[in-house]
Amino acid sequence: MIRFFQIVCVVPLLAFSMLAGELTFKNVHVRTRTLADAERSHGYAAHQFELENLSTTQGRTVTIELPRENFRSESNIEIIRRTVTLGPKSRKVISLYQPPLDINSFNSDANIIVDGTARRLDDAFGVHVDELVNLGNNKITVVLASRSWGGGTLAMPASAAGSSSSAPAEFSVNIAEGPTSQWPRHWLAFSGFDVVVVRAKEWDAAPSEVQQALLQYVRAGGRLFVLGKITLPADARLQSASQMTSRKKSENIFRKNVVSLNEDHFNNEAFPHEENATGSENQTQPGQGTGPVPGAAFALGWGYIHLMDSPVNDELANTKMLAGIKTLSNHTDPRQPVLLSIVAATTGLYGDYQFYYDHQNSGSYDSYFPIVEDSSVPVRLMIVILIGFVVLAGPVNLVLLHKFKKRTWFLWTLPAISILTSAIVFGTVLLNEGFTPTVRRDVITILNQETQQATTVGALGIYAPVAPGELNFSAHTEVTPLLNYRGNDPGGNRGVDWTKGQRFTGKWVTSRVPAHFALRKSEPRKERLSVTWKGGTPTVVNSLGADILHLWLADARGNIFEASILHAGQRVELQRSSENQTVINHLNTEFLLSTKIDTPENNYPKNLVPGTYLARMAGSPFMENPIGRGQLKTHAVVYGVLKQSEAGP
Repeated sequence: MIRFFQIVCVVPLLAFSMLAGELTFKNVHVRTRTLADAERSHGYAAHQFELENLSTTQGRTVTIELPRENFRSESNIEIIRRTVTLGPKSRKVISLYQPPLDINSFNSDANIIVDGTARRLDDAFGVHVDELVNLGNNKITVVLASRSWGGGTLAMPASAAGSSSSAPAEFSVNIAEGPTSQWPRHWLAFSGFDVVVVRAKEWDAAPSEVQQALLQYVRAGGRLFVLGKITLPADARLQSASQMTSRKKSENIFRKNVVSLNEDHFNNEAFPHEENATGSENQTQPGQGTGPVPGAAFALGWGYIHLMDSPVNDELANTKMLAGIKTLSNHTDPRQPVLLSIVAATTGLYGDYQFYYDHQNSGSYDSYFPIVEDSSVPVRLMIVILIGFVVLAGPVNLVLLHKFKKRTWFLWTLPAISILTSAIVFGTVLLNEGFTPTVRRDVITILNQETQQATTVGALGIYAPVAPGELNFSAHTEVTPLLNYRGNDPGGNRGVDWTKGQRFTGKWVTSRVPAHFALRKSEPRKERLSVTWKGGTPTVVNSLGADILHLWLADARGNIFEASILHAGQRVELQRSSENQTVINHLNTEFLLSTKIDTPENNYPKNLVPGTYLARMAGSPFMENPIGRGQLKTHAVVYGVLKQSEAGP
């Protein structure tokens, strides 16, 4: 009877563990968890796994590797790996994030390794990015909708989906498979979506970690559509219709119909509370008594939150939400904040995405974002050395050996001359480039000192005479490798290890070939510019973590103060700039995204919102150097948003 009872209990458990996406062995139960198996054209994709150690006495070390088998090809990721430790009777939900490159595998199996023993897990992940145009250019809008929109509630019309005509789809709606309580706790999991759609009750039901991840996603350029009323963060700023229009026109990522550059979209129907608004950005803010008004748009970092009124029925809710999503469709610019130099390079390389296979390349990423002045081989010098080798090793060598009657010495003189020539070639290359890699970083950070949140957008270029073995990035950094489709990919064996931070292994950077990456980063930071006021004059302390080359600060009235060369930790009194005063009331991100070193400095204060500052930095405290060494070329700008108490009288 006992044996029968054991069989009855064990057999269903084994059958259950053999289901696709689920596995149990060595007292460790593994199950996949999917946010939404959506194809993306940019950003990271999250592969989630639930791990549970069933043992009551013994801990386990679990490694997840995907894919299980990789059919090597150019420009792909061969392996993503993460190792964790499970204590007795413990459970963890972990994520492996896939950068926007293809995983070249014929199946979706993963390796699960428990204390050195490997098993196959079927259907462990989905396909997300399958091409090199990985900034979202000319791609449809990808929407993540919470589970309550399932069952056809939020469905694409036939015209939008392209099912009734030859017209391409405008957007795709992907319903989350789990409730918001099970959504990932990291902003990178949402970075591949252009819009996230939730109802207010689902937002309230989400853990604070999920809410924080979504807000960081918005600060990094995402769009959050909420049906109903929610509590917004302190740094969310209510936008008038004119401010939203100006903001969209100034932002690179919103240049063509992102929410709509069409004035008709920002009318009183879309913003019913705007009829008597004065247009001041700081007139109404969350947490100041009035609270957010459903139907309003709030700027938050590089992105925004759109609150919509709750209609009386689901059909009207569906219509309103679809109307908002459709305004994001049909634009050619990247769907994330990207430096203008990278946008120009991508346009030159790929042109109109619909025909980019036939498009003639216009330069390379290094043409628009050069790392070193000259990375070419000294061809003429090499030819002279080779000609000298041929003459010396051949005719001259033979004539001299014949003259001295030492012809048998040819057996060692030729190898000796070859070794000498190789040494000369090596020495020439060494004198020309050396061993030191060159790293170029152009970054712009929006630092909100009220919420202590920093969002950084930038570009990274690496040129190394000898390829680095790995690249190390923060776990908060989105890294988009920029590869040329028509060029032969010199890299290979690319991998990402998430055990400690984000470690890129393999040939992401190859010797003497410039490598380029687009970067985004959203994280809490404590760096700040401390400001105190006395008699209408500000005194600041540089606590940003690096020297400031020049600082411009706009007080609450738009008056500009400035100073030059503030060392880290230094206190200085700013001087009033009598010639400058800012009058804008929206964040001019096109200006920020240009981050050109030769930008006239008199343009900087013109782009400051009252109560903000712009610091041109000598270093980059908010973006890491992934190789940890080398010659650094950094152009870093911090756009800081002060607390109201620091903005001046």
